[in-house]
Amino acid sequence: MQRTSGYQRRMLHVAAKLLKPGGRLVYSTCTINPEENEANVAYALRTLPLTLVPAEPRIAPAGRAGCGLTDEQRLLVQRFEPGGQLDTNGFFVAAFQKKL
Repeated sequence: MQRTSGYQRRMLHVAAKLLKPGGRLVYSTCTINPEENEANVAYALRTLPLTLVPAEPRIAPAGRAGCGLTDEQRLLVQRFEPGGQLDTNGFFVAAFQKKL
């Protein structure tokens, strides 16, 4: 899994570089692995000129605790889990805005 999260981090770097200031970036995965989801969001917030904005519309539960995001940040992302309240395939959504 580290290999996949590493690829995703490199893609986040490229996307952030291409994004104009004030532009939005949606980060979405088709996995429930916290390393590829919350941990990569936390990594992007630490290393890239991005801020987390609400992933809207809000239809799924918040991100998982203990995976690198604050409680406030967890409320801005959405985690869809098999067998969860929506009973979907596993995926994750976060939205960023590039700092001005």
